[in-house]
Amino acid sequence: MRMGNTVGFEVVNRESGSPGYWIYKFPGLRMHLGEDSFNVERIRPLEVDQSRTDRWFWFRPEIDDRERTEAVRFSNQVMQEDIEICTRVQENLQAGHYDRGVLSPEREPGTVFFQSWVRQALENG
Repeated sequence: MRMGNTVGFEVVNRESGSPGYWIYKFPGLRMHLGEDSFNVERIRPLEVDQSRTDRWFWFRPEIDDRERTEAVRFSNQVMQEDIEICTRVQENLQAGHYDRGVLSPEREPGTVFFQSWVRQALENG
């Protein structure tokens, strides 16, 4: 759903892999609102083939240090897996072994939506 008059702002309802809500602010801000935590990710391009993601986490006060550590560890694991997949896809694209595929709108609705923003921004110059 579109939120107010803010251009490039979308709320994506409960993704299956990460309970809660993801909010995207084009071009490089993501927020995740979970039951016990809130995190913000800022993505900044550094080079044509390199970006930097800064991440911050906040937890409800009653969440103990062990649970906080585990939540951040799991988030880091998922991020690392995504980086490895993206690296392999980019290598295969550059080598000509892979053209493009379609992301699952059920498993990756946020990424599919974000890509539509990028396409729109490129088309509008």
